[in-house]
Amino acid sequence: LLITGLGLGAVAAGAGVYEAILAVLVLVGFSAAGAGMGRLNHVPVLRALVRWSHRLKLFYYYNDPGTPLELLIRPLTGPVLAPFRRRARAEVRIYLQIGAVFTLVFLLLDLLEAVVADGAGALGPRGLIRLWIREASVTFVVIYAFATPIGAVLTRNLLLQRTHRVPRVLAGLVVAAVVVGLLP
Repeated sequence: LLITGLGLGAVAAGAGVYEAILAVLVLVGFSAAGAGMGRLNHVPVLRALVRWSHRLKLFYYYNDPGTPLELLIRPLTGPVLAPFRRRARAEVRIYLQIGAVFTLVFLLLDLLEAVVADGAGALGPRGLIRLWIREASVTFVVIYAFATPIGAVLTRNLLLQRTHRVPRVLAGLVVAAVVVGLLP
């Protein structure tokens, strides 16, 4: 978790991909909340995140995430093995769903920022497509690469512990590691 958090902070600071930090922090927050997310079922946007969190918990309830080394290389091996293994395909699908949602949200925010900064006519169809491709690729890669190991460890600990204290402490460590990774 510490290596992944430091890496996320360093990549975000170097590439300016702060959206990925927000996405991973939402994942960390939902993992730290544990079963206390029932109140969020009534909020329309958050309802989808709660359902996604439940799917993630169900996946890791039946599938062991693996060793720390496996978790560090999972973002690379998962998409490669997905066409051949049902488990890898299911895990990649879960993380790509959340990556797609965050990518869409961040794309809309970037479009709004571009329209406000440059005027409505300044951003043509090619500019929109370039913006979407850049945003989608960077956000997908960074969210998937860093959310997969963090989500696996936190969710697995949430399922194995009697209380939510350990996952909350681990979530705090991830946040601290991301902050340290952001420092120059």
